[in-house]
Amino acid sequence: MQFFDNTRVSCSKKCLRKYYFRHERHWASSHIAIALCFGTAWHAMQDHVWTVLCGDHSTETNNLVEGAMEVWTSSMLEEGANLDPMANVGNFRNFGVAKEMIKQYIIQRREFLESIELIACEQPFAVPLTEEADLFFVGRLDKQFRLKGRVYVGEHKTTSLYDKKAKFRKNFIDSFSPNAQVDGYLYSGFLTHGKEFKGVWVDAALVHKTVHDGFRFIPIEKPLSMLDSWHHDTLYYIRRIQEEKRKLAEIRENDPESEDHVLRCFPKNPDACQDFGRNCTYREECVFEGNPERILVPPEGMIVQKWEPFDELRLETLGLKK
Repeated sequence: MQFFDNTRVSCSKKCLRKYYFRHERHWASSHIAIALCFGTAWHAMQDHVWTVLCGDHSTETNNLVEGAMEVWTSSMLEEGANLDPMANVGNFRNFGVAKEMIKQYIIQRREFLESIELIACEQPFAVPLTEEADLFFVGRLDKQFRLKGRVYVGEHKTTSLYDKKAKFRKNFIDSFSPNAQVDGYLYSGFLTHGKEFKGVWVDAALVHKTVHDGFRFIPIEKPLSMLDSWHHDTLYYIRRIQEEKRKLAEIRENDPESEDHVLRCFPKNPDACQDFGRNCTYREECVFEGNPERILVPPEGMIVQKWEPFDELRLETLGLKK
C-alpha cells in the first residue's frame, strides 16, 4: 500500500524538483518560521478549547484562557520558537496577541461549541483512491462534529490578510473553493460518514497587531458527484510522482556516481521559484547545480527532516500497516 497526503501532492504541483528536494532528499530549512509555529500553537489551543467547551459548560472564560495559553506556550517552545520578548520586538505573533485572540474566540464561539457534539479531534483518516485499495489519500481532520443531526469537518486556519471592512480579504475567503485540501476532506467525509455528512467548515482566525476579534466560519459544501474531478486530478498527480520516482530509482541504479550533469527526472518549474514574493527554499541548489544527486550532504541552512505521512499522521491507529 502507498499513502499520499495533501502536503506531498500539493508540493509536486508547484514544482517536481521541489518535491525531489523535500520528499526524496528530505531537505528542509533549519530556519524557524514564526508564522508556522503560531499556526501550530493556535491549532493546539483550539483542541483544548473545543474539548473543554463541548464537554463542560461550567468552565469560566478566564480559566479557559489560562489553560489555553499554557498549551500555546508549550506548543511554541516545542516548535522551536524563541519567546523572549526582546527577541520578538515588532513581531505581532506573540503571547499578548494570542491571549487576546483566544479570549475573543471563546466569547464568540462559546454558545456554538456548547451546542454541538464533538465527535473527534485531530483524527487521522485514510481513504482508498483505487478499487484495488492499494493507494490511499491520507490526512488529519482538525475536528469532526455533529450539529442538528449532520456531521461536519472543522478546519482551523489563521491568516494575516486583513481587510478593514470585512476583516478577511476576499482572496483569502475565495481560496477555499476550489481547494484540493478541502475537497480531500469532503471526499473523506462522504466515504466515512455517508449521507450523514454535510460539509467542511473552515474556522478562520485573523492574526493582526491590533484587531483580535476576527473570526469567521467559511462553509464549503459539495455533493460527492462534484468531487470526481478532485479524485481524477489527485490520481493524476500521484501517478506523475510515481513515474518520476521510478526514473530516479533507475538513475541511481545505473549511475550511482551521478556523473550526468543533468538530473533527468523531477524537472524544475522556473515559474515557481518565488512564492508570495519569497525565493523558494531550494532556489540556490537549482541555480548552481544541474544534478543535485551530486550534492551528498544537505546545503548550509538545511537539515534532513523526513515527512512520512504514515508516521506523521499515526496511521497505525487506523489498523493500517506500511
